[in-house]
Amino acid sequence: LKTATIVKENNGYFICVTFASQSKNLYPTDENQAVGIDMGIACFLTDSNGCFVENPKHTKKYEARLRVKNRALARKKKGSNRFKKTKLELNCLHSKIANVRKDFSHKVSLKYIKENSLIVCEDLKVKNMIKFGNLSKSIADVSWSGFFDKLSYKSKLYEKIFVQVNPKYTSQKCNVCGHIAKENRLNQANFHCVSCGQLQNADFNAAKNILGEGMALNRQREAVACA
Repeated sequence: LKTATIVKENNGYFICVTFASQSKNLYPTDENQAVGIDMGIACFLTDSNGCFVENPKHTKKYEARLRVKNRALARKKKGSNRFKKTKLELNCLHSKIANVRKDFSHKVSLKYIKENSLIVCEDLKVKNMIKFGNLSKSIADVSWSGFFDKLSYKSKLYEKIFVQVNPKYTSQKCNVCGHIAKENRLNQANFHCVSCGQLQNADFNAAKNILGEGMALNRQREAVACA
């Protein structure tokens, strides 16, 4: 045991403990077992094996309750006991949404750590994406950064490899012939290569490109390490 910290939050007191331990490969997998992951809004993610993980839309599930609590708080006199009580209830509801989001992220990240030796994602600048654009609220709700952080530390803990690659052209490149063009992406859902005629789901195509980039980058790192 290294440290123990008691923290007071809206819904009670919690103790956070830190232990010193060595990483162990508790979930051994074949070295060739690798997966590329494309993050999204309609689907939380799509991987290179063709698996689609549905976006749970945590905030939307509690939207009605949040609206009721916010209206109730607005009607209360600021500083009164009823105001403080309602504000505490609202804070507890926000904490619950955050906990549900973390729980979902933990379960999905651990699933990919258990099943693969190499996990590849895009190196997305999430903070910049949240600042601009009409999808900022949706991006914040799916918490891509939190998911990447969990994949990163769990890969170290269980002796797996986590790689993030440049997202440039991953959605416009055909994973079959390698042709890159804006015209390849028909819409948000479909990909049709204008060169070889390959037709498939756009996110699935991107996930395969991400995996290819990640495997190449990992081989480069291994070569440098050997040198």
